[in-house]
Amino acid sequence: ESSILSVKNKVHEVIVVKFYNVPICAGTIRITDLGCAIGPNTFYIMQTIVDAMALKARELLASGEGEKLEIQVFFNDQVGNDFINMLFSSMPSSRSYWVAAVVGPFYWHRGYFLDHQSTASILHCSYLGSPKSPT
Repeated sequence: ESSILSVKNKVHEVIVVKFYNVPICAGTIRITDLGCAIGPNTFYIMQTIVDAMALKARELLASGEGEKLEIQVFFNDQVGNDFINMLFSSMPSSRSYWVAAVVGPFYWHRGYFLDHQSTASILHCSYLGSPKSPT
């Protein structure tokens, strides 16, 4: 739990710093989870990213520099994992974003996520495993 809290704080800090001078206009923000976390941890981190981006959008709206944004979150995992049933059955009902599940290697889909103009894209990957020793 403490590692998740530290990740939450770091994610929020990075988004605030990295997007401070990035103009976010009317349109869509696409946030993609690359499928390395499971269950509630996945939603927790995605909600952290959504909250940080929504805060930035509210600040811009208040200053008259921005417009309402649509936030889309894409969850990605490998074909062999049955993550879609788990994903949609455990999804928080209080979420404030659109959701899609994308199956298969991410590079098949990257044109869709990254090549649209007027879209801020965020890619997220949580890998908490230990690095393997070189053999």
